[in-house]
Amino acid sequence: MRVLFSVLDLCVKALVIVIVGLVAFQVFMRFVMNDPSAWSEEAALIAFVYLVFLGTALAASTGLNLTADMISAYLSPRGRIWAQWIVAAVTILFLGFVCFTGIRMSLAVRGATTTALNFPMSLLYAAVPMGAFLHAVGVIHWLRHPRQVRPEEQLG
Repeated sequence: MRVLFSVLDLCVKALVIVIVGLVAFQVFMRFVMNDPSAWSEEAALIAFVYLVFLGTALAASTGLNLTADMISAYLSPRGRIWAQWIVAAVTILFLGFVCFTGIRMSLAVRGATTTALNFPMSLLYAAVPMGAFLHAVGVIHWLRHPRQVRPEEQLG
């Protein structure tokens, strides 16, 4: 499973670089060349959709997904473990629903393509079930190999 999340980490980093490059190209074309590029905006949007869904899966695998510590601070260590397992179970059930719904959405738009790139919409929508599945795998990985999140890794 480490290989899967290492590859996922590389994909997320590559997508960030691609998005920055595409947006920089779009800004250059729009404001310097005065000739906006439709394809680069669309490509950046597609890359961003995949970045969001793959990034949440990566965050879940390291325990950096969104949590609320308000209640767990008042629980005993054993109670915190139970709470983690309950939250993980609810999360996985929800992700199963998202995966199922995402597959249905992806199948519903078969044959449709994006305007500028003619990218299949079904592949764009496939980011939803793929991300939900990988997120669930990430939650399971984190439950099997929990690690304490360092304060500098937390947001806010």
